[in-house]
Amino acid sequence: MRKLRKMLGDIDDASVDELMRLIETQSMATIRGWCVGFAESRVLPIWEKRRPGDERARTLISLCHSLSDGAIKLPQLKQYKRECGGVAHEFDGDPVLQAVARVIFDTTVQSCYAPTGSLGLLWYAAAAIAYDRMGLDADNESYDKVAAEVCADYTAALRAVAVENEPHPAKVKWVC
Repeated sequence: MRKLRKMLGDIDDASVDELMRLIETQSMATIRGWCVGFAESRVLPIWEKRRPGDERARTLISLCHSLSDGAIKLPQLKQYKRECGGVAHEFDGDPVLQAVARVIFDTTVQSCYAPTGSLGLLWYAAAAIAYDRMGLDADNESYDKVAAEVCADYTAALRAVAVENEPHPAKVKWVC
């Protein structure tokens, strides 16, 4: 098996720049809900297909929703993440599950308190979706095409929940 990229996407792509500008206009609550919703609808099904009976990912997504609802505080979410350990490392030999784990156990949690985590979520989700859909032997151009589709879907998902003229946009300091 050839070495696959852990993330798919390009910070210099115009669509990513457009997404970043849109993120900058939204509140932390909107960003959190969008990221958790995308991870739940697009990436969690891959986990559940490949890891039937392993409830850690669903539990973490539920905790992210509970954080949004105010039912728990951030330290509780982070504590469960720590209890799960480095899930992505469990799947060093499986690029699909490794990317899925990075989405759910790392960047989804990060996006609950840091808006910059939303870009990592995009790029790991693109890898998870592309590798799940196309297998592990496709060419880079094919993977990049899926990554562009995922970016478009991700952006459309944010537009669908975006608050026009959001009075309290998150403070975003991009370090990419």
